[in-house]
Amino acid sequence: MGQLYKATSPSCKGVLGLLLSAMLKPVVAKLTGKCVVLASASPRRRDILTNIGLKFEVVPSWYSEDLSKAEYPAPYAYATETAVRKALEVAKRMHERHQKTPDLVIGADTVVAIDGDILEKPADKPDAYRMLSRLSGREHSVFTGVALVECCVREGKLQTSVVQFHEETRVKFAELSEELLWEYIDSGEPMDKAGGYGIQALGGMFVESIHGDFLNVVGLPLHHVFRKFGELYNCEAATPLVGDPAGPVSAVPNGAAVCGGGDKKGTARRTLAAAQAEATATSI
Repeated sequence: MGQLYKATSPSCKGVLGLLLSAMLKPVVAKLTGKCVVLASASPRRRDILTNIGLKFEVVPSWYSEDLSKAEYPAPYAYATETAVRKALEVAKRMHERHQKTPDLVIGADTVVAIDGDILEKPADKPDAYRMLSRLSGREHSVFTGVALVECCVREGKLQTSVVQFHEETRVKFAELSEELLWEYIDSGEPMDKAGGYGIQALGGMFVESIHGDFLNVVGLPLHHVFRKFGELYNCEAATPLVGDPAGPVSAVPNGAAVCGGGDKKGTARRTLAAAQAEATATSI
């Protein structure tokens, strides 16, 4: 069903590595023995979590990602809702079709936004060209919405509780020549990446400046995710976020309940019996 990824030691060396290990240990220890699932096929998100020493399974979501962008007031709301539905689809499918209920499902969705428009993965080479041409010489935002879905079974029924949040990173591109654009597009790299570029690979040569979490652009804001893990499991290593730009996340359309309200960090925690019905699983 899903491939299991084993924990590895953090790769940093020296004093920084020791500090990182000390910070990660309480959180990773709390997750040890739990069934943690990454609801994404992204190798970049997989590598980020593997590198912090987390043991987890990868079960890509089958959610169709058919939300109407026009219904969401901001790109981050769209990305966050997509992340929630991805994670819920995996939680429901594992419980109902595989008789295996995960303890925690991690969902994420990354989008690039410029002039209020959301740029996801390009459909083809001309689409990639249109996206990259718009980004050339300008600053844009990268939003990653994240959902942490805690699961349990009561009287044979799946119960879920969701923590959802987002991160924004500002990226400035240099001016790109036609020749450079097409050489990059012909490399094939843009085709599976939001906005048509990968900052961790060849696309990094376009970046003139960046303000915010680099890993957020790669696909998962590790700092923010790590803090939320700490808050969920009451780990002493979890310290308050500094300068978190997240604002309140809008409720799911059609009235899914929001429980506990949004906190000042822009996190909403909710039970999602109503939203589960909307996150329809594709049959196996």
